[in-house]
Amino acid sequence: LGSLISGLEIADYHYSNYDYFIAVRYYKSVITSKKKLKNKYSNRSYYKSLNYKPDVSAMISLGEYYLDIGTDLKGLEYLVLAVENKSELACLIIGDYYYDKQAFPFAEKYYKLGTKLGCIESTRKLANYYENNVKDIKNMLKYYILAAKNGCEISEKKLEKYRKILSGLWSVY
Repeated sequence: LGSLISGLEIADYHYSNYDYFIAVRYYKSVITSKKKLKNKYSNRSYYKSLNYKPDVSAMISLGEYYLDIGTDLKGLEYLVLAVENKSELACLIIGDYYYDKQAFPFAEKYYKLGTKLGCIESTRKLANYYENNVKDIKNMLKYYILAAKNGCEISEKKLEKYRKILSGLWSVY
Protein backbone atom coordinates (compact mmCIF):
# COMPACT_ATOMS: atom_id res chain seq x y z
CA LEU A 1 0.00 0.00 0.00
CA GLY A 2 2.95 2.34 0.46
CA SER A 3 3.46 2.59 -3.29
CA LEU A 4 -0.18 3.65 -3.70
CA ILE A 5 0.30 6.56 -1.35
CA SER A 6 3.43 7.70 -3.14
CA GLY A 7 1.62 7.36 -6.47
CA LEU A 8 -1.04 9.76 -5.22
CA GLU A 9 1.60 12.18 -3.94
CA ILE A 10 3.33 12.09 -7.32
CA ALA A 11 0.03 12.71 -9.09
CA ASP A 12 -0.78 15.65 -6.80
CA TYR A 13 2.69 17.10 -7.39
CA HIS A 14 2.33 16.97 -11.17
CA TYR A 15 -1.22 18.33 -11.01
CA SER A 16 -0.13 21.29 -8.90
CA ASN A 17 2.68 21.97 -11.38
CA TYR A 18 0.28 21.93 -14.35
CA ASP A 19 1.72 18.72 -15.80
CA TYR A 20 -1.72 17.23 -16.30
CA PHE A 21 -0.77 14.43 -18.66
CA ILE A 22 1.54 12.80 -16.11
CA ALA A 23 -0.85 13.58 -13.23
CA VAL A 24 -3.73 11.82 -14.99
CA ARG A 25 -1.57 8.77 -15.61
CA TYR A 26 -0.65 8.54 -11.91
CA TYR A 27 -4.21 9.16 -10.69
CA LYS A 28 -5.48 6.38 -12.95
CA SER A 29 -2.76 4.01 -11.75
CA VAL A 30 -3.70 4.70 -8.11
CA ILE A 31 -7.36 3.97 -8.79
CA THR A 32 -6.75 0.84 -10.86
CA SER A 33 -4.12 -0.50 -8.44
CA LYS A 34 -6.58 -0.26 -5.56
CA LYS A 35 -9.31 -1.94 -7.62
CA LYS A 36 -6.96 -4.82 -8.48
CA LEU A 37 -5.97 -5.14 -4.83
CA LYS A 38 -9.62 -5.24 -3.78
CA ASN A 39 -10.47 -7.90 -6.37
CA LYS A 40 -7.44 -10.02 -5.52
CA TYR A 41 -8.11 -10.18 -1.79
CA SER A 42 -11.88 -9.67 -1.61
CA ASN A 43 -12.69 -13.22 -0.49
CA ARG A 44 -9.88 -13.61 2.02
CA SER A 45 -10.13 -12.82 5.69
CA TYR A 46 -6.93 -10.78 5.79
CA TYR A 47 -8.32 -8.47 3.10
CA LYS A 48 -10.40 -6.80 5.77
CA SER A 49 -7.24 -5.91 7.69
CA LEU A 50 -6.04 -3.91 4.67
CA ASN A 51 -8.94 -1.50 5.29
CA TYR A 52 -9.51 -0.92 1.57
CA LYS A 53 -10.95 2.46 0.72
CA PRO A 54 -11.17 3.76 -2.83
CA ASP A 55 -9.07 6.83 -3.46
CA VAL A 56 -11.79 9.44 -3.71
CA SER A 57 -9.38 12.37 -3.97
CA ALA A 58 -7.84 10.86 -7.11
CA MET A 59 -11.32 10.37 -8.59
CA ILE A 60 -12.23 13.99 -7.85
CA SER A 61 -8.95 15.31 -9.26
CA LEU A 62 -9.42 13.34 -12.47
CA GLY A 63 -13.04 14.42 -12.71
CA GLU A 64 -12.18 18.08 -12.31
CA TYR A 65 -9.32 17.79 -14.77
CA TYR A 66 -11.52 16.27 -17.46
CA LEU A 67 -14.22 18.88 -16.87
CA ASP A 68 -11.58 21.63 -17.15
CA ILE A 69 -10.38 20.40 -20.54
CA GLY A 70 -13.92 19.92 -21.86
CA THR A 71 -14.14 16.14 -21.67
CA ASP A 72 -17.32 16.37 -19.63
CA LEU A 73 -18.54 12.77 -19.83
CA LYS A 74 -15.22 11.38 -18.68
CA GLY A 75 -15.05 13.97 -15.89
CA LEU A 76 -18.56 13.14 -14.72
CA GLU A 77 -17.72 9.45 -14.81
CA TYR A 78 -14.93 9.90 -12.27
CA LEU A 79 -16.98 12.29 -10.15
CA VAL A 80 -19.91 9.85 -10.03
CA LEU A 81 -17.48 7.18 -8.83
CA ALA A 82 -16.53 9.54 -6.02
CA VAL A 83 -20.21 10.18 -5.22
CA GLU A 84 -20.77 6.42 -5.01
CA ASN A 85 -18.04 6.44 -2.37
CA LYS A 86 -19.88 9.11 -0.33
CA SER A 87 -17.94 12.19 -1.41
CA GLU A 88 -19.79 15.37 -0.49
CA LEU A 89 -17.31 17.43 -2.54
CA ALA A 90 -18.05 15.41 -5.68
CA CYS A 91 -21.78 16.02 -5.12
CA LEU A 92 -21.12 19.75 -4.95
CA ILE A 93 -18.95 19.76 -8.08
CA ILE A 94 -21.51 17.79 -10.09
CA GLY A 95 -24.33 19.98 -8.77
CA ASP A 96 -22.42 23.10 -9.84
CA TYR A 97 -21.69 21.56 -13.23
CA TYR A 98 -25.37 20.90 -13.90
CA TYR A 99 -26.43 24.25 -12.48
CA ASP A 100 -24.04 26.04 -14.85
CA LYS A 101 -25.46 23.98 -17.74
CA GLN A 102 -28.98 24.94 -16.55
CA ALA A 103 -29.89 21.27 -16.08
CA PHE A 104 -31.62 22.19 -12.83
CA PRO A 105 -33.25 18.85 -11.93
CA PHE A 106 -29.82 17.20 -11.99
CA ALA A 107 -28.26 20.06 -10.03
CA GLU A 108 -31.01 19.70 -7.43
CA LYS A 109 -30.41 15.93 -7.21
CA TYR A 110 -26.68 16.30 -6.51
CA TYR A 111 -27.11 19.23 -4.14
CA LYS A 112 -29.59 17.11 -2.17
CA LEU A 113 -27.12 14.21 -2.09
CA GLY A 114 -24.41 16.58 -0.88
CA THR A 115 -26.76 17.91 1.78
CA LYS A 116 -27.47 14.37 3.01
CA LEU A 117 -23.72 13.79 3.25
CA GLY A 118 -23.30 16.97 5.32
CA CYS A 119 -22.00 19.46 2.77
CA ILE A 120 -23.05 22.92 3.97
CA GLU A 121 -22.24 24.52 0.61
CA SER A 122 -24.54 22.06 -1.18
CA THR A 123 -27.27 22.95 1.30
CA ARG A 124 -26.82 26.67 0.69
CA LYS A 125 -26.80 26.22 -3.07
CA LEU A 126 -29.94 24.09 -2.84
CA ALA A 127 -31.65 26.92 -0.94
CA ASN A 128 -30.40 29.37 -3.56
CA TYR A 129 -31.81 27.12 -6.30
CA TYR A 130 -35.23 27.12 -4.61
CA GLU A 131 -35.03 30.89 -4.14
CA ASN A 132 -33.97 31.91 -7.64
CA ASN A 133 -35.09 29.14 -9.97
CA VAL A 134 -38.11 27.38 -8.53
CA LYS A 135 -39.47 30.23 -6.36
CA ASP A 136 -40.30 27.68 -3.64
CA ILE A 137 -40.26 29.73 -0.41
CA LYS A 138 -40.89 26.76 1.89
CA ASN A 139 -37.91 24.72 0.65
CA MET A 140 -35.78 27.83 0.32
CA LEU A 141 -36.28 28.66 4.00
CA LYS A 142 -35.86 25.01 5.03
CA TYR A 143 -32.43 24.73 3.41
CA TYR A 144 -31.22 28.22 4.37
CA ILE A 145 -32.13 27.43 7.99
CA LEU A 146 -30.34 24.06 7.79
CA ALA A 147 -27.23 25.67 6.30
CA ALA A 148 -27.29 28.51 8.84
CA LYS A 149 -27.59 26.02 11.73
CA ASN A 150 -24.43 24.37 10.41
CA GLY A 151 -22.48 27.61 10.35
CA CYS A 152 -23.05 29.05 6.88
CA GLU A 153 -22.75 32.84 7.24
CA ILE A 154 -24.17 33.52 3.78
CA SER A 155 -27.33 31.63 4.71
CA GLU A 156 -27.56 33.53 7.99
CA LYS A 157 -27.45 36.81 6.05
CA LYS A 158 -30.14 35.60 3.64
CA LEU A 159 -32.37 34.61 6.53
CA GLU A 160 -31.84 37.99 8.19
CA LYS A 161 -32.89 39.67 4.94
CA TYR A 162 -36.08 37.60 4.86
CA ARG A 163 -36.78 38.31 8.54
CA LYS A 164 -36.70 42.03 7.78
CA ILE A 165 -39.00 41.63 4.79
CA LEU A 166 -41.46 39.50 6.74
CA SER A 167 -41.45 41.80 9.77
CA GLY A 168 -42.12 44.75 7.44
CA LEU A 169 -45.10 42.93 5.97
CA TRP A 170 -46.51 42.17 9.41
CA SER A 171 -46.24 45.81 10.45
CA VAL A 172 -48.48 46.82 7.50
CA TYR A 173 -51.35 44.73 8.87
